[in-house]
Amino acid sequence: MKFHYRLFTVFGSIACLSCQLFASGLIVRLSNSSDLQSVLADYPSITSFDKAGKSPFARFVVDDANVDQTIQDFQIDYRVRWVVVDGDIKGRNSGHGSSVAAIIDRSVVSPANPAIFRQINLTVQDHRPTSVKVGIVDTGVSPLQPDLRAKIVASASFVPGSPTIDDLPTGLDTNQNGVLDEGAGHGTIIAGLIAQIGPNIPLIVAKSADSDGVATPWSVIQGVEFCVENGAKIINVSLGSQTILPGFAGFLDWVEQNGSLIVAPIGNNRTFGSLYPAAYGKVVCVTGLDSNNNKADFSNWDTIARVAAPANGLVGPWFNGEQANWSGTSLAAPLVTGSLAVALGSHSSRSPEFLRFALTVSGKNIDLLNPLFHGKLGKLLDFTNLSFFLRGD
Repeated sequence: MKFHYRLFTVFGSIACLSCQLFASGLIVRLSNSSDLQSVLADYPSITSFDKAGKSPFARFVVDDANVDQTIQDFQIDYRVRWVVVDGDIKGRNSGHGSSVAAIIDRSVVSPANPAIFRQINLTVQDHRPTSVKVGIVDTGVSPLQPDLRAKIVASASFVPGSPTIDDLPTGLDTNQNGVLDEGAGHGTIIAGLIAQIGPNIPLIVAKSADSDGVATPWSVIQGVEFCVENGAKIINVSLGSQTILPGFAGFLDWVEQNGSLIVAPIGNNRTFGSLYPAAYGKVVCVTGLDSNNNKADFSNWDTIARVAAPANGLVGPWFNGEQANWSGTSLAAPLVTGSLAVALGSHSSRSPEFLRFALTVSGKNIDLLNPLFHGKLGKLLDFTNLSFFLRGD
């Protein structure tokens, strides 16, 4: 039995949630977390606030009439390192090939993805123990996949009105494009692919996007912060925006200082250029390949791309308790995330900078196979080479 599900999630496409920004609130990086209460006391224009865990990041909602003045005051306040206007990430179909049909074909399901794993030089599921925790910032994980949920060691939802991390359809059309629940199942298959690479990987799940695949820069910052705070070394963020994410560049400095690395997809717009956050230099930008190591038709390309991985026909757990077949660059990203976690093993002290370097030097050059995209796809992920480089085995 076959049926086709058209997924118009921007963040790239079929497995990349897309976006568009609208102003809303102020994201602030405090000099110290302890400064929050004094700042609140000195700024009556702040009508409400939210804080990202124990970190120095906060989001203030300010009376519209006082936004400009508050920003000016923050810019000279020694307790505030920087302030930016927040925005929303809205899923949408750009009409420029940014979406690719997700084919759910249960007649050809093969949970181990053997051909794809051979493509990245991983011939079997790697059961080697690892102390490396992996964070997943996405739509959550379905409760109808109990084996996958059992691998979760910490979780939280940062989606308003969604108190759990359950990745299920909820009847939402948040982006108002006439298609309900475009992102449902997205986080579940991301988590499932990471677990296929390394069945022993402890998972930290942050639900930052709703069932329609819509997130905000602040919900993503909260999700990543939660993963960092709970010890995630590698954090998969298979989301993407065509516009700069407010506050994210400065936030990434903090993430790196805390020893964590973000992996994100380049996008499925069939064009030059990376979506954000993959476009930031401190994020591992992942492109998508077909089964012959040629650029996947839908994948973007860019000189900032660091690593390439298979992006066609990946099979993993679906929100309804069954398996599904998806394609997209956001499915390539978790292959990189899981490989890094297993290849690191007990060597979790490796710096994010070293890990980015390791992916480059251990990967295989695919420029000859892709002459039109020379230097713009990154190196083909090679698990064996990466493992040897990181831990000498």
